[in-house]
Amino acid sequence: TASTTGGTGTCTIQWQSSTTGTSGWANISGATSTTYNAPTATTGTLYYRATYTCTGGGCGAATSNTATVIVTPEPAISITPTSAEVCNGGAAILEASFSGGAGSCTIQWQSAATSNGPWTNISGANGTTYSVAAIPAGTTYYRATYSCSSGGCDVASSNIATIVSTCSPPGPDPRCTPPTTFNHQSIANGSWTSAATWQGGLVPPVEDILNKKIKITHHVYVVNNNIKLKQGSVLYVSGGSLTLQNGNLELLDNTGAKALFENTILRTSGNIQQFNNSVICISNSNVDVGEEEDGVDFVPMAASTSADFQNSGGFRRLQNVCMNVTHDYQNTGEDVLISVCAEIGDQGNTSGAAGISGGFDGQDSGNFQNQAGPGVTMSIYDSEFYIANGDMQNASYMTVCNVDFRLTNGNFQNQSAATLTGCELIIWINHPANGIIQNSGTWSPSTVEKWRIDNGQNPQGIALSNQASQSSINAEFGDCSCSAPPCIDLEIGQDLIVVCAGGTINLNPTITNPGPALLWTTTGSGTFSPNNSSAQVTYNPSAADIAAGTVTLRLGASQFGSCPPIYDEVLVTIIPDPTVSVTPNNSAICVGGTATLTASTTGGTGTCTIQWQSSTTGTSGWANISGATSTTYNAPTTAAG
Repeated sequence: TASTTGGTGTCTIQWQSSTTGTSGWANISGATSTTYNAPTATTGTLYYRATYTCTGGGCGAATSNTATVIVTPEPAISITPTSAEVCNGGAAILEASFSGGAGSCTIQWQSAATSNGPWTNISGANGTTYSVAAIPAGTTYYRATYSCSSGGCDVASSNIATIVSTCSPPGPDPRCTPPTTFNHQSIANGSWTSAATWQGGLVPPVEDILNKKIKITHHVYVVNNNIKLKQGSVLYVSGGSLTLQNGNLELLDNTGAKALFENTILRTSGNIQQFNNSVICISNSNVDVGEEEDGVDFVPMAASTSADFQNSGGFRRLQNVCMNVTHDYQNTGEDVLISVCAEIGDQGNTSGAAGISGGFDGQDSGNFQNQAGPGVTMSIYDSEFYIANGDMQNASYMTVCNVDFRLTNGNFQNQSAATLTGCELIIWINHPANGIIQNSGTWSPSTVEKWRIDNGQNPQGIALSNQASQSSINAEFGDCSCSAPPCIDLEIGQDLIVVCAGGTINLNPTITNPGPALLWTTTGSGTFSPNNSSAQVTYNPSAADIAAGTVTLRLGASQFGSCPPIYDEVLVTIIPDPTVSVTPNNSAICVGGTATLTASTTGGTGTCTIQWQSSTTGTSGWANISGATSTTYNAPTTAAG
C-alpha cells in the first residue's frame, strides 16, 4: 500500500520492481493505484517501490522506500519411519522433516485408530521428533501437521506411519479356514486303507491324493506309506488323531494343498514336509515328528526315528501346540508360531527339557533353522523351545516376543545378513563347556530380556546386559502349558479263554479314549485277522500253539504325554477236540435180557452233553433217542433183531 502526501496538479503513482533492491527498477505495467498485489506464483525474493509524480510546476518526482516480498514454498512435512514393529508397551521414535511456510510455524503430532482417521492431536507433541511410548496392542497410525501464520499458507499433513505392536499375536488367518464340504469323512477308528473307516468307501491311495477334501474326526493310522497331498487337496483333522508309522506327510510343490489340524494329535515317524504354495495350520494340538525312544511309542517296541518338520516355501501356523521334533525344525517360507512349547532334536531317552542341567544323549541331534522367504518373516509369540543338541540359526528375518530358547549343547546364532527384532527374548545355553551367543547380522540388544551362558563365555558380536543367575533364568522355563489328551484305558474283558484245538478266538476289547495305534501280540505263532492292529480281531492258533496247549495274547495301545504305556493280556488254553467211545461195541443178548452200554468221553470245553442215537444199519439213519443223555444207556431187548 502506498501512502502519498503533497504535490499539485495531476498526480500519478507508479509501482516498480527490482531483483536486487538497489538497481534495475522497472515499471510494472498497469500498477498505478495506491495498492498493489505482488505476485506469489513463483518462489523467491523481489523488491518493490512506488514513484509519485505531479504535473504542477516545480513538483519533483517522489520515490518511496523499498518493500521486500519473499515468496516461500507451501508448508510441507514428512515423517520417518513409515512403519515399525515394536513390542507391546514398547516405544518407537518418529522424526519429522519440514520445509516451506512463512511466519510462525508449528508442528502438531496426531494419532488415529485407522489410516483414514479421525485424527486426534497428541497433547504437547510439537517437536520434530515424537517418541511413541506404551503402544497398545494392535496397530496405531501417526502423522504430523505443519502450519504457518503467514497469509496464504495452507496446513500441511505428513505421510502416515504405521506402528504395529508385534507382541500382540495376529488374529485368525483365513488360510487356516477348513472347507465346508468334503469328499470323504471318517466314520470309525481304523486304518486309512480300510473301507470301514470312511463314509462312501475308500479314500484315494495315500500316495496320490489329488483334488480331494478329506475330514477325519476319528483315530486313523497309516502304516508303511506316505500321505501325499496334491493339487487342491485339503486334509482336515478335528477332534480325532492321525498317525503315520514309517511314513511322511507331504504337501507337494505349487499344488495349493492344505493340511489343517485342530484339537487333535498328529504323529509321524517320518518327516512333515511342505513346499511352495501350501498351507499347514495346527492349533490346540499335540504333535510328534519322529519316533522318540522314551518308552511311549506309536507302536509298542517300534524303533526311534530321526525326522524333520520342514516348511520349504509355504505358510505354516502353529498355535497352542505342544511338539517334539526328533531332528530339525526348518523354515524357508512364512512361519507364525503362537504359544508353542517344543523340544527340537530330542530322539533319545534323555529329555532336553529335564532339570537345571538339561539333558541330551548320543541319539539327540537337530537345529532350529530360519531362512524366511523374500518379503516374509518368522514371527514367534509367547513360546518356549528346548534344543537338545543343536543350534538356533537365524539366517533371515525373525521377530520374537516373549520367547524363551534353551540350548543344552549348541549356539544361538543370528547370522550374516539376518535381522532379529522384538522383545522379551530369553536365551539360556546351559552346557558347562559348549555353546555361545553369536551375532553377525542386525540385532538390537534391547530384544533380549535375560540371558545366561553356563560356560562363562560372553556373547560375540552383540553387547548384552541383564546376564542372569542360574536360578533366575531357570525360573523362566517350564511354564509351557500343554493340554494332554486323556489317558487310554483298555480291557480285553477276559483273563482266561478255553478253546478246542480246532476253534478260533474272537476278541472284542473295550477301549476308552482310544489311541491312534493298537497292537496285538502273541507268545505263540498263530495269526490275527483281519490284522494285528485292529481292535476287534480273531486269533487263529497255529499247530505249535495247539501242541503247547496254552498261548498268551496281549493288546497294547500307544499313549500320549505322561500317560504310561498300557496293555492287557488273556491266557488261552487249547484243549483237544471232544471224543467219545462206547463199550461194549458188540453184544448178543437174549430177548428180555439186559444190554447196558457205557460212553467214555475226553476233551471238549464249556458245557458238554451226551446224546445216544440208534440206527438200523450202523452207517446211516442215525436218530436221537429221546431222554438218552447220560453216560450209560440200557438198550431195549423186547424183540429179536
